[in-house]
This record gives sequence, C-alpha cells and structure tokens, in this order.
Amino acid sequence: MRNSSIGLMSLRHVLGLAVFLSGFVTCVCFGQTVTVRIVNAADGKPVAAQRILVSGIKGNGDTPDEARRKLIAKHTSPDETLVTDAQGRVHFDLPTVPPANFYVRAVLRPPVWDCSCVVTVPTEELLRKGLRVGSHDDASIQPQPGEILFRIRPTALWVRMFWPFLVD
Repeated sequence: MRNSSIGLMSLRHVLGLAVFLSGFVTCVCFGQTVTVRIVNAADGKPVAAQRILVSGIKGNGDTPDEARRKLIAKHTSPDETLVTDAQGRVHFDLPTVPPANFYVRAVLRPPVWDCSCVVTVPTEELLRKGLRVGSHDDASIQPQPGEILFRIRPTALWVRMFWPFLVD
C-alpha cells in the first residue's frame, strides 16, 4: 500500500512538472517580435530604405498560395508593408496565436540587387534559431533567434548597364 501511494505521488509530481514546463514551451511563440535584416553580402554593410512585405500573419483565412500571391501580385495588399532603417532592419509583431508559416518578401531596387527574396518562414524554426536567406559563403554574419537575415549581392555592372534591355 505504501509503495503504491509513493508511486502515485511521484507520478503526480512528474505530471505536474510536465504541465508546468509545457507552459513555458508554448509561451515562447506568443507576442514575439520578428526582425528582418538586410545585409550586403559583399561587404557586410546594412542595406537601408528597402521595402519589406509580410503576408500570412493576420489569420484572415488565406490559403498559403493566396498569402504568397499577395507578395508578388501588384494590385494586392500584404498584411504588413515596412521599410528598413539605417541599420537595414525592420520589426513586426507576430499575433498571439502565430501561424505555422508566413511569407516575407524584400522588394529591392531592380538593377542594383540580385535576390529572389520571397521566402516561406517556418515560425517555430525562426523563433528557435533564426532564418538565413541568400549567400551562405560567409559564416561571420548569423541570424539571431527571431531574425530573418537576407544576405544579398549587388548585380554585376554589365547587368545594370543592360537592365533596360533585359526587362520586358
């Protein structure tokens, strides 16, 4: 009888501890601020005054394709439109119930930057270790947890010169 009551008591402690700790795990996602940072991969300097479009965070029932299309189509409006500061950063808050994935697009000046900068962001991975987009050749600049890091390269000079002829 005594062993069963000790076993039951320790089971209660284990279950109580599991419930307590699960509260911390789920709270990690609530009310988080996400940072998007754009860095020139050639010299490591921040890229200022670039538009960042965010879609799929409002929970308005868009399918993943519709949320992604909001970032690409010209006559639709994304959930957030932001502009990078002098440090190449923007910040926005996730909703209290964050989506599993959302979408971010860096709208860069066409002839200057070489980047297909539309990315699907897995929220859990972003909050745990950050997300790196673009050139991976330099490991000195790493994203922080909760940060999306775009490492972009300038286009070659000949591409900039012939840009009017390359675009339809």
